[in-house]
Formats: sequence, C-alpha cells, structure tokens
Amino acid sequence: MLKKIFGKKDDPSQQYTIDDLIVLERWADAEHRIHEELRFRPNDLNLHLKLADVHVGLRNVQKAVDEYLWVADRYSADGFHDRAIAVLIKARRLNPMDDTLPPKIERLDVARKLEHSRSGAMEGFLQGLHTKEVGASGTAVMEFQTIWRSLQKTRLLRELSGDQLKLLFQGVVGVHLTPGQTLVERGSRDEAIFVVVSGEIGAGFVDRLGTTVDIRSFGPGNVLGEGSLFEHRPWPATYRAKSKATVLKLTPPGLQICLTGNPDPRGFLDVMRREGLDREVSEKVNKLEGHVGG
Repeated sequence: MLKKIFGKKDDPSQQYTIDDLIVLERWADAEHRIHEELRFRPNDLNLHLKLADVHVGLRNVQKAVDEYLWVADRYSADGFHDRAIAVLIKARRLNPMDDTLPPKIERLDVARKLEHSRSGAMEGFLQGLHTKEVGASGTAVMEFQTIWRSLQKTRLLRELSGDQLKLLFQGVVGVHLTPGQTLVERGSRDEAIFVVVSGEIGAGFVDRLGTTVDIRSFGPGNVLGEGSLFEHRPWPATYRAKSKATVLKLTPPGLQICLTGNPDPRGFLDVMRREGLDREVSEKVNKLEGHVGG
C-alpha cells in the first residue's frame, strides 16, 4: 500500500540473485548489485571475482584485470598461492600483452613451492644435528621460522628442491655471532660451509706490512667455505661478524646427511658451490699480496 501511495515500483532485477543475473548476462544489473553489496563487504573476494567476470561480460578488460590483480594480492598475502596463480592466469588470458603478469606468476610459483618445502625443512631442522648439538626443544621451531623468513628470498631456497632443503636443514647447526666475533681464521683447516642467515660477515686479512685489508662483505643467502669443505683447502681470509649475525654451519657429518638419500647429490653440490665466493676471495687476497710484495 505504501509503495502505491508513494509511487514506488518493484525493481525486477531484485527478483534475481547476482549469480542469476550473471547467468542471464544482465551485466549492468549484476554490476549494480555487486557494487551495492561491496558497500557493506568491501573485502569480499568472491564479490570481487564476480565483478571481474561482469567486467569481462561488459568488455571492460582493464577493469576486469584490475579486479583479478586485487584478488590475487589478497590471496597471496593470506598464503593461498595456488588460488592467486589461478586468478593471475585468468588476467593474463584477458591481456596477454601485459608484461607485468608473467613475473608476478613466476614469483608466486616460487612462493608456492617454498611454502610446500617449508614443513619438510622444519621437520629436518627439528630432527637434525642442530637439535642434537644444542639440545633445542620447542624454541627450535621459533628459531627455524626466523631462519626461514630470513632466507626465503634467497637463491639457495629457490634452487634446492624440497627434499634437498629438508636434508640441508637436517645437517646444519645454527651459530649466533656477536659484532666483531671471529667465524674462522685465515689458514684454518676447519672444514665447514657457512650459510649467512642474517647480519653481515666481513672477509679480510693482515698483509705483510701488518695492515688489515678488508676484502668484501657477505649477507643473507651467501655461502662461504665451499673450498674448505669440498676441496679441503685452508681458508683464504679471516671472516668476522661485522654486526650481530646468524649463520648455518655445515660440517662433514652434516654433509653426509645432505648427500645420503639425496635425489640429486651432484645438483646439491653444484648449488652450494655456485657462487664461488671462496675462489673470489682467494684471487683478491693473492692479487693484493702480490701487489704489496712488488
């Protein structure tokens, strides 16, 4: 009665759900209804996905891509990398000329693989030499999570498979350094590889004139000592923490763990020695010593 008095009429589109309107290809009505819902649920991912589909129907390609990108970012932030990748693939099909989409998909694919590898790596860390050597208990879980976060963007975690990461974390021991603390002395025969987790490690030596010479610094993800562990060579320089730092130490017993049952032991060794930092430091030391001697 009130509707008749005030001249209001029923909106025919209200008889249908948003999904009904999409099926009927009543794109404008569906868009209007979705925007009404988004006023109350602005972060509803399903609504944004439907809005993207509606924009496709309306041939608003860029608006559809923008909606897909927004949803993919939210999925990624919540750790749903598979869903984020699927949404970005839809966006790429709409706009194959967008050069920014393939790198985003690749980064998410790396994040997805790392997330799948993380649980195995943590299992290896909790069952490995680290726990046995330092007697870690529940705090080891927190330590692993800190280490993983520091390394998750590094080459090492990208290039090693899930099985190899599990074996690596099973074989290493965490070492925490204070600023100025010596990690290893030049000429030492201590056979070990160090993976820098956090902080900064500096390499240097004292020349024939008694002057301390800095060679270079190393940060998270750098692998030090491949010549020591794999080739049994003495350390070419003295390595010290330039700040508070954490490293993972891999010794011969740990290396044995990493290689036993490894699906690709040669590939594992190649990844660990790929940077060639020991060789770089040795060459610089030899060059500088030769210069001083001349």
